[in-house]
Amino acid sequence: MKSRRNQEIVDIYFISIGGYDMPYGGMHAYYFSEMLQLYGWNTKVLSFQDHLAHRKDGNQMLRLLNPMRLVLNLRAYSHLKRYGNTIFYIQKVHYHAAAPFLLSRFGRNRHILDYDNWDLDRSPLFQLFS
Repeated sequence: MKSRRNQEIVDIYFISIGGYDMPYGGMHAYYFSEMLQLYGWNTKVLSFQDHLAHRKDGNQMLRLLNPMRLVLNLRAYSHLKRYGNTIFYIQKVHYHAAAPFLLSRFGRNRHILDYDNWDLDRSPLFQLFS
């Protein structure tokens, strides 16, 4: 479905650091997106691993240096800015949350943060403040 400005309409955009082969990417992003589509929701997935850093595995994605993290966020920002009024469903707090969070802070989007407490100790957000 397209709007008058030829902009794709997406209800919920799932954003994950991991890819389809990772539990938090496959189950929490791709699978949830597919299930909502069965009920008529228009959803998409942006996986930093699958769509923005094609040659990296899950462990490499978590160990990227800051310049590459910034590059990936700039790519994500450039892509996601086209989706006004879309809910960003962000899986985990890691560097991949920056671009969608920024867009939601600008008032273009709302966001849902899906955060598992089992990996609280691995979050870079909390490591910065400890």
